[in-house]
Amino acid sequence: IILDLLPQRNIPSATLKQIEETIISAKHYLQQGKIQDRLVENFKFHSLITNLAENPILVVIQRVFASKLSAFFTAVKPTEQMARRTIEDHGKILEAIKKGDFKKAADLSSSHIERVGLLIVEKSKRQSDLRKQF
Repeated sequence: IILDLLPQRNIPSATLKQIEETIISAKHYLQQGKIQDRLVENFKFHSLITNLAENPILVVIQRVFASKLSAFFTAVKPTEQMARRTIEDHGKILEAIKKGDFKKAADLSSSHIERVGLLIVEKSKRQSDLRKQF
Protein backbone atom coordinates (compact mmCIF):
# COMPACT_ATOMS: atom_id res chain seq x y z
CA ILE A 1 0.00 0.00 0.00
CA ILE A 2 2.62 2.50 1.10
CA LEU A 3 4.99 2.02 -1.79
CA ASP A 4 2.47 1.41 -4.56
CA LEU A 5 -0.23 3.95 -3.77
CA LEU A 6 0.95 6.70 -1.44
CA PRO A 7 3.49 8.40 -3.73
CA GLN A 8 0.57 9.27 -6.01
CA ARG A 9 -1.46 10.85 -3.20
CA ASN A 10 -1.44 14.27 -1.65
CA ILE A 11 -1.69 13.39 2.03
CA PRO A 12 -3.52 16.11 3.97
CA SER A 13 -1.70 17.44 7.02
CA ALA A 14 -4.83 16.80 9.10
CA THR A 15 -4.59 13.10 8.24
CA LEU A 16 -0.92 13.01 9.20
CA LYS A 17 -1.88 14.67 12.47
CA GLN A 18 -4.53 11.99 13.09
CA ILE A 19 -1.93 9.29 12.51
CA GLU A 20 0.46 11.06 14.86
CA GLU A 21 -2.27 11.26 17.51
CA THR A 22 -2.60 7.47 17.49
CA ILE A 23 1.09 7.22 18.39
CA ILE A 24 0.82 9.85 21.12
CA SER A 25 -2.29 8.18 22.55
CA ALA A 26 -0.69 4.73 22.44
CA LYS A 27 2.30 6.08 24.45
CA HIS A 28 -0.08 7.63 26.96
CA TYR A 29 -2.09 4.42 27.35
CA LEU A 30 1.09 2.37 27.70
CA GLN A 31 2.20 4.59 30.58
CA GLN A 32 -1.21 4.18 32.21
CA GLY A 33 -1.23 0.41 31.74
CA LYS A 34 -4.38 0.58 29.60
CA ILE A 35 -3.62 -2.35 27.33
CA GLN A 36 -6.91 -2.43 25.41
CA ASP A 37 -6.91 1.32 24.75
CA ARG A 38 -3.32 1.11 23.51
CA LEU A 39 -4.21 -1.75 21.18
CA VAL A 40 -7.10 0.28 19.77
CA GLU A 41 -4.71 3.12 18.95
CA ASN A 42 -2.22 0.74 17.33
CA PHE A 43 -4.93 -0.73 15.11
CA LYS A 44 -6.23 2.76 14.36
CA PHE A 45 -2.73 3.66 13.11
CA HIS A 46 -2.88 0.82 10.57
CA SER A 47 -6.45 1.73 9.58
CA LEU A 48 -5.48 5.33 8.87
CA ILE A 49 -2.50 4.22 6.79
CA THR A 50 -4.75 1.84 4.81
CA ASN A 51 -7.33 4.59 4.32
CA LEU A 52 -4.67 6.70 2.59
CA ALA A 53 -4.80 4.26 -0.33
CA GLU A 54 -8.41 5.31 -0.97
CA ASN A 55 -9.19 1.74 -1.99
CA PRO A 56 -12.44 0.45 -0.44
CA ILE A 57 -11.47 -3.19 -0.92
CA LEU A 58 -8.22 -2.72 1.01
CA VAL A 59 -10.09 -0.86 3.73
CA VAL A 60 -12.59 -3.70 4.17
CA ILE A 61 -9.84 -6.33 4.18
CA GLN A 62 -7.87 -4.35 6.78
CA ARG A 63 -10.95 -3.95 8.99
CA VAL A 64 -11.73 -7.67 8.92
CA PHE A 65 -8.09 -8.52 9.56
CA ALA A 66 -7.86 -6.00 12.43
CA SER A 67 -11.05 -7.25 14.09
CA LYS A 68 -9.71 -10.81 14.15
CA LEU A 69 -6.24 -9.75 15.28
CA SER A 70 -7.59 -7.47 17.98
CA ALA A 71 -9.17 -10.36 19.86
CA PHE A 72 -5.97 -12.39 19.51
CA PHE A 73 -3.75 -9.54 20.75
CA THR A 74 -6.11 -8.92 23.68
CA ALA A 75 -5.89 -12.56 24.72
CA VAL A 76 -2.13 -12.86 24.26
CA LYS A 77 -1.29 -9.49 25.84
CA PRO A 78 1.87 -8.18 24.16
CA THR A 79 4.75 -7.45 26.52
CA GLU A 80 5.66 -3.89 27.43
CA GLN A 81 8.81 -4.24 25.31
CA MET A 82 6.68 -5.28 22.33
CA ALA A 83 4.35 -2.34 22.92
CA ARG A 84 7.23 0.15 23.13
CA ARG A 85 8.78 -1.23 19.96
CA THR A 86 5.45 -1.01 18.12
CA ILE A 87 5.06 2.64 19.11
CA GLU A 88 8.63 3.33 18.02
CA ASP A 89 8.04 1.55 14.69
CA HIS A 90 4.87 3.51 14.06
CA GLY A 91 6.74 6.76 14.70
CA LYS A 92 9.46 5.82 12.22
CA ILE A 93 6.91 4.82 9.58
CA LEU A 94 5.06 8.12 9.99
CA GLU A 95 8.28 10.15 9.78
CA ALA A 96 9.25 8.40 6.56
CA ILE A 97 5.80 9.13 5.09
CA LYS A 98 6.05 12.79 6.12
CA LYS A 99 9.43 13.03 4.37
CA GLY A 100 8.01 11.40 1.25
CA ASP A 101 10.38 8.44 1.62
CA PHE A 102 7.76 5.85 0.75
CA LYS A 103 10.30 3.10 0.08
CA LYS A 104 11.64 3.46 3.61
CA ALA A 105 8.11 3.64 5.04
CA ALA A 106 7.13 0.47 3.17
CA ASP A 107 10.27 -1.36 4.31
CA LEU A 108 9.73 -0.27 7.93
CA SER A 109 6.08 -1.26 7.80
CA SER A 110 6.82 -4.65 6.32
CA SER A 111 9.50 -5.50 8.87
CA HIS A 112 7.28 -4.17 11.70
CA ILE A 113 4.34 -6.39 10.72
CA GLU A 114 6.57 -9.42 10.22
CA ARG A 115 8.38 -8.95 13.55
CA VAL A 116 5.21 -8.32 15.56
CA GLY A 117 3.56 -11.33 13.96
CA LEU A 118 6.42 -13.62 14.88
CA LEU A 119 6.71 -12.27 18.42
CA ILE A 120 3.01 -12.44 19.22
CA VAL A 121 2.68 -15.98 17.85
CA GLU A 122 5.69 -17.07 19.92
CA LYS A 123 4.22 -15.45 23.04
CA SER A 124 0.92 -17.20 22.34
CA LYS A 125 2.69 -20.55 22.15
CA ARG A 126 4.48 -19.89 25.46
CA GLN A 127 1.19 -18.95 27.14
CA SER A 128 -0.41 -22.10 25.76
CA ASP A 129 2.49 -24.23 27.02
CA LEU A 130 2.17 -22.69 30.49
CA ARG A 131 -1.54 -23.50 30.61
CA LYS A 132 -0.83 -27.12 29.71
CA GLN A 133 1.45 -27.45 32.76
CA PHE A 134 -1.39 -26.77 35.20
